[in-house]
Amino acid sequence: MNETKHLIKKQQRGIPNYLLKVIEENGEYLNAPGGAIKIHLGNREYQNIVHETKHFYRCWIRQKMELLSLRFRTF
Repeated sequence: MNETKHLIKKQQRGIPNYLLKVIEENGEYLNAPGGAIKIHLGNREYQNIVHETKHFYRCWIRQKMELLSLRFRTF
């Protein structure tokens, strides 16, 4: 994806880069007027992203709790 100067300047209010990568990986590329490329997320693609994100979050929380429990164990 080509980032314009406007996109870089307004990034703090826009979509974060990691989310753009997720959309690019899971979306369907379509031709749009003016030679642009449109990325379409259908319901199935959207549901896959939600499922993968929830799975990642659960794994991350599980690892975080394991690290905290190791830190506070007394030997």
